[in-house]
Amino acid sequence: MTEVPVSLPVIVLDHRPTEMEQLSETSADVVFSGHTHHGQLFPINLITKKVYELSYGYLKKRDTHFFVSSGIRLWGPPVRTVAKSEILVVEILFTKD
Repeated sequence: MTEVPVSLPVIVLDHRPTEMEQLSETSADVVFSGHTHHGQLFPINLITKKVYELSYGYLKKRDTHFFVSSGIRLWGPPVRTVAKSEILVVEILFTKD
């Protein structure tokens, strides 16, 4: 991230949302994550809320926008007890300052 030009929009795909503090201190504009399995099976969602700062949803930290998806149920048993399978669609508009 130290060599990424700050003049360009920076979109990061991070498998797990574990480095949010560090990423919020970089030039990253938007970060997409998953892997938390939030909502796949109860009570995993209670555990992921303790493990991750953001285990599902949206959070803005400094100037970085974080999105964590519940995923599409491709791991483990073919059931979901708390959340629906989802594919995240986000429209991003970058403007010049």
